[in-house]
Amino acid sequence: MNRDLTLAILALFLLALAFLLVSSNPPSAWAQKPLPPNNPPPSKTVRIDAITTGTVVKNVFTTATAFARGSTVVVRAHAVNQSDANLNNVSVSLKVNKPDGSAQCTLSGKTDSGGNAQISCAIPSSAPVGTWSVQVASFSLSGYTPNTAPSVTSTTFTVK
Repeated sequence: MNRDLTLAILALFLLALAFLLVSSNPPSAWAQKPLPPNNPPPSKTVRIDAITTGTVVKNVFTTATAFARGSTVVVRAHAVNQSDANLNNVSVSLKVNKPDGSAQCTLSGKTDSGGNAQISCAIPSSAPVGTWSVQVASFSLSGYTPNTAPSVTSTTFTVK
């Protein structure tokens, strides 16, 4: 009988211990919680989404694609981030090429709060007529990766 009594007491003790464990740590807490995903933060990118030629009169930019010899072409490059929001302070280098591909101007600027970098290139009065081009030589912003795949890299204008 002593043996039966000892087993009964041991069984009661184990049941009481199990009850205490369950009540202080319910079964819902037993399930292993999934670890948060180890996804890197979204990449911050910069790209040029537009290049526009034109003129500036009294600080007002007007789009134009044809210019006379002896005039000045104003080129605007517009920079955005991965969410297509304007980016300020992007360094942009643009190259204006004559019809034969030789460089007339290579100039740099920084974007303003509207995302626009603007450079001006004088067209000599002896300049060749024809189709000229503007190419993005480079663009960068600290902390951002240049995204060249969807970027606009060139445009053309005519000198008459």
